[in-house]
Amino acid sequence: MKHFSKGISLLLLIVMALAVMLCGCSQEDLKPEKESVRLLTEEGAKEYISSKNYPEAELSKTDKHDDRVVYTFTDKACGFTFEVTSEKVKSEMEAVDLGYKEKTSDTWERSYSDYIKDKAAEKAKAEGLTAETDFSKIGSTLLAVITDKSAEELTPVLKELAAYIKGEDKHGQFTDGEIWLCTAGTESDKMYDNAFAFYLFGKDETVDKAAREEYLSQNRTKTA
Repeated sequence: MKHFSKGISLLLLIVMALAVMLCGCSQEDLKPEKESVRLLTEEGAKEYISSKNYPEAELSKTDKHDDRVVYTFTDKACGFTFEVTSEKVKSEMEAVDLGYKEKTSDTWERSYSDYIKDKAAEKAKAEGLTAETDFSKIGSTLLAVITDKSAEELTPVLKELAAYIKGEDKHGQFTDGEIWLCTAGTESDKMYDNAFAFYLFGKDETVDKAAREEYLSQNRTKTA
């Protein structure tokens, strides 16, 4: 009986040892090597754009590198370009190495925002206004006009500028846009502090800082 018990114990130890070895091997096998990771094909990039519900775009250029591929697309409605990048990146979880994986990213939002802001800045310049766009938030604030004129003087021009921007915004990303009026000499990091009036696309009028905050607060409440 004792010999039988010893035999069972030995067998269990062997099974446990084999299990540990197999687990160790399987964990390594489950860690994808960089060479085994597949990047997006052209068709895959097109499917990615479709899955993100982006407007129609045509593939205009493909740049292949060792560990990534960059697809450049041209928006059909506006003509601006944006990129879809597929790359091989390290996969980790809580500092545990999980090998490599494919990661896809794109620049559509930033590219479209830059396109509209450039259009807005060009129109503002044509109207004799000094405008700043670097501080802008995508889909919200559009540009700041640096001026020594009053809000009453500039409101007619701002209405025209806003109408132009809305016409260029074919993908409807700036329906809640704003144009800030800032005192002359204002620097980029002081735009809000030195803003004395705000033209709100949603209200189609120029308001002061308190009215703007109230309007934004009401909108946040509606969407909450």
